[in-house]
Parts: sequence; C-alpha cells; structure tokens
Amino acid sequence: MKHLRGEGTEDEQQSLKGDKDVESQAPAGKKPARKSIFWRLRREKDEDEETEQPTAAAAAASATSAQPRRTTFFLRAPRKSEIELGKEWLYTSWSRLQRNGPMILKVLGFVGGIGLIFEGVDDGIFSLLKPLHMVLDAYLVFFGLLFVFLECPPAIHAMPSFQPIHRFLRKYAYFTCGMVGRGLLQVFIATLLLPDIGHGSRHRTIIGIALRIVGVANLLTGGFVARKVRELKAQMIEKLIESKEAKGEEFDEHEIKFIQKKFEALDLNGDGYVDLHELKAGLKHLNFALDERTIERTFQEYVTGRGKPKAITIDQFVEWWYKYQTRERSSTK
Repeated sequence: MKHLRGEGTEDEQQSLKGDKDVESQAPAGKKPARKSIFWRLRREKDEDEETEQPTAAAAAASATSAQPRRTTFFLRAPRKSEIELGKEWLYTSWSRLQRNGPMILKVLGFVGGIGLIFEGVDDGIFSLLKPLHMVLDAYLVFFGLLFVFLECPPAIHAMPSFQPIHRFLRKYAYFTCGMVGRGLLQVFIATLLLPDIGHGSRHRTIIGIALRIVGVANLLTGGFVARKVRELKAQMIEKLIESKEAKGEEFDEHEIKFIQKKFEALDLNGDGYVDLHELKAGLKHLNFALDERTIERTFQEYVTGRGKPKAITIDQFVEWWYKYQTRERSSTK
C-alpha cells in the first residue's frame, strides 16, 4: 500500500523514478510494461549477489594462498634459528650469572658490606688515639661501601647518579664485576679481621667468618660458571668459523649479536666506540693471545676516521673478529 501511495524507502523511490524514466523514453504509441515491485526487489537481490561473489572468491583465494606460507613458516623456518637462539640464551644466562652471581650470595654479600660499615664506624669512634686502628677501620668502611654497591640490583647501577662509579669500576677495577674477583676481594678483606678472631668482639668475629664463607662460595661458584662460559663460547666460535669458511660471506643476525656483546664488553665507557686502551684491557680480559704491539697494529689497521677519531666501530670489530678467528683456525691445522 505504501508503494501505491508513493511512499516507501529512498531506494524504492529511486527505483520507481527509474521506471517512470523508462516509460517516458519508450517509443510513441507503445506503452512499456510496468515492472512490479517484486521484480525490482529480485533485481536488487541479484545485483547484490553479483557484487558479493568476487569478494568471497578473493577471500577464499587469499586464505588458500596464505595457508601454505603459514605452515611453511612454523614448520621449517625457525628450526636452525631456535638452536642458535638457545645457545645464545645459554651463553647470555651463564655470562650474567658470572657477573652477578646467585641471589643468595648477593644478599649475603650485601649484608656483609653493611656489617663492615657499621663495624668500621663503631670501632673507629673508640680508636681515635690509635692511628693504625683508624686506618684499618677506614678500610673496612670503604670496602663495605664497595660491597654494598657491587651487590646492589642492576637497576641501581643504571641510575644516572651511580653511572660514574660503575664506569670507574669497569675501567680501573674490572675484576670486581665478576664473581671470582669479588670472592677474592671478600676473602682478602676478611683477613683484616683475622687478628681479632678469638679475642676481639663477638660481632666482629661473626662478620669475619661470614665474609670468608661468602668469598669462598663466590670463588667456587664463579670458577664453575666461568668454565661453562668458556665452553659455550668455544662452541659458538667453532660454529661461527665452520659456517663462514668461504671468504666474503656475511655474518647473520645472531652471530652479529654475539660479537656485539663482546664489543659492548670492550666498550668500557659505553660511547659506542673502542679506543686503544679499552681494546688492550678487553682483549686481555677475554684471554686473547695477542701482545701489545699486535693489538696496536690491529688497532691502526681498523681505526676509523669518522665519528670519533682513533676508535673502532662495531662494524670494524665484526670484520676483525672474523679474520682473527679464521686465521687462528688455519694456524692450528
């Protein structure tokens, strides 16, 4: 009834208007047959199906073409990289453990440092007239502060206020950044309390014994972890050299990340470059069998003239690393 009265939706009104236009364009003397509303609705339905059919076909084709790529990616692509990532993760985890140590030893070392501070301050107040005792107490306070800083969480070291101290220790006392170095230092400081054991104060004796135990534990654990790190490093370097026998072959992403960690270990001040002093100290720490003259000659060969003068970039270090390991492997055959 709406259509008979001229009402209805806008599309229907347009359809009726189109029918009237067709009637007006018909030849004179011949009246075209008027299409019913059911014919118009059927025509609109057919047009909608025609427009939707290509979209559905394209979606089906896209799903069919995309399915093999997903299957190929999840079944074949990651197999080699998962092994490499696993080795890299093991090396990174053991290296982090070598630097930081287990949490229980860090907590005990932190508590031992606080004990040294309080013992040095407390004993120093009552030994103002004894210069030798005052020097000993000053050592206790200094090394107590050092142990507290070394055993702090990494987030504390990353704070801007403590960055200069962290860089200073990495540059001039790098041995304190590992478990073995801290263990040796703790055992040495504990020997300063040795004369007081048996006839000194009870809390001083407890601090000395506890610090020795923590130091020995750090030495044993650090030695074991360092051996595991060396084994993993040797395996990764062996894999690196075997896969890069052909000259001119590029390093892949995972190998570059591994070498980049070595570059970051050499970069003591964290400026993105390695100067001659950092290269000598870092290669000696990494147990490279190179004398100073060879290191200086290598440095002059790869030194960059761009960015920072008299320094090596990460790209130059990657190139040198590959050539050095290839030369070492060929010389051992």
